Amino acid sequence: GQFIWTIGFAAFFGIKNVMKTNERLAVNYPFNDMDILWDYKKLQFYSFFTFLAGIIAGLIGVGGGMVLGPLMIAMEVNPRVSTST
Repeated sequence: GQFIWTIGFAAFFGIKNVMKTNERLAVNYPFNDMDILWDYKKLQFYSFFTFLAGIIAGLIGVGGGMVLGPLMIAMEVNPRVSTST
């Protein structure tokens, strides 16, 4: 039950981010250079690798940030933002 609730929660907010990005693009919102412009491809990519990172972090006993930090840098997230999460 908890796993299904977690997947539903993540899907809801992921789709909400995609819709919010599309709304902002429609009105020519001035994005910052390092903003993530969410689309469904990026949502699937990030969701898959965060799920995988959680499994890896749990199996080898490290914090998830050690796995997610390089992923965020690869997604071109501002380094100040990625280290603060």
